Amino acid sequence: MWSQDLVGGGVQQGDLVSIFRSAIGWLTGNGETVYMHAKELAMVLESYFASDKDVWYLANRVKQLELRVEALERTLEEVAPEEYCDSKLDMMKEYNLTGVKCGTNSTQYWNAKKAGFDNYETIAYRDCEEDWICTDWSECEDGSQTRKCVDKYDCGTFYNKPEESRKCAISLQKIFEEPFKPNTEASELEASKELGHASIEQILSENYLAIINVLLVMLVSIPASLIFIGIRKDLKSVRLRSYFKSKRK
Repeated sequence: MWSQDLVGGGVQQGDLVSIFRSAIGWLTGNGETVYMHAKELAMVLESYFASDKDVWYLANRVKQLELRVEALERTLEEVAPEEYCDSKLDMMKEYNLTGVKCGTNSTQYWNAKKAGFDNYETIAYRDCEEDWICTDWSECEDGSQTRKCVDKYDCGTFYNKPEESRKCAISLQKIFEEPFKPNTEASELEASKELGHASIEQILSENYLAIINVLLVMLVSIPASLIFIGIRKDLKSVRLRSYFKSKRK
């Protein structure tokens, strides 16, 4: 519940507990716990504060049995978001409300935005215990590791939130122990040819036509060479015999 500062034009927080207790006591006369529809409660409050309506303000949107008490201008939320949010949490706990929204200026909201949750509006629930689930730490890069943590129950509070960043260092032992992983995905034949370890079977299977041509050339050229050498030897022998015959004469 809020009271409007008519002089300054802002909004100040009122004593919510005393206001509700007075309203219930005025309604029942003995302070008993009363359960009623939100619209019915609004009518009771309007009757209770009929003498001075500037003291309080009731939100004009009442839906699904949810009573939202809000300020005409969120002055306190803008200048003191922590006090604003804490007061709403106190109201929630005191009157067993299912939840209240702390708004977009609270620290909880900005912590959620910083964690990567877009369009996040903090909602704090009664008796909600945080249960954080975190991803694995990222690889150590530039001396730090990061991870993401999310509250499984989405309590809207961050009292027990684990750290999402930490310093780290890469040991030389880890670097040298890592196995070598080639970047190329060449076939075994291409890789072996690059390394100069191609097997005889691989060479024969890939170049068999060229090898056959070489063998045919060798089969033809070797006998021809032998014949040519034999002819030269015979010619040389004939020349020597004719030379000696001429000497004898």
